[in-house]
Amino acid sequence: MFTPEDQDFDFSIPSPTLTPITPGSPAPKEKKKGGRSKSLVWRTHVIQGRKVSEGYYEATCSYCSYF
Repeated sequence: MFTPEDQDFDFSIPSPTLTPITPGSPAPKEKKKGGRSKSLVWRTHVIQGRKVSEGYYEATCSYCSYF
C-alpha cells in the first residue's frame, strides 16, 4: 500500500521556474506583429516619419532629405 511517507518530493514547495496559474486569470498573450515586412527601400533608403493613417507614414529620403 502507498503512503505519503513513501514520496520522495514535496508538493508544498512551489517550483521557482514555473509561474502559478490561478483559475480565472487570463493566459499571457504575446503581441502579434501585423502586416507585411518592410521592403528593401523602406529598410535602407527611407527615414520613416509620423503615422498619417493606418498603414501610411511620412517619409524622408536618406540621401537627399526629400520629404
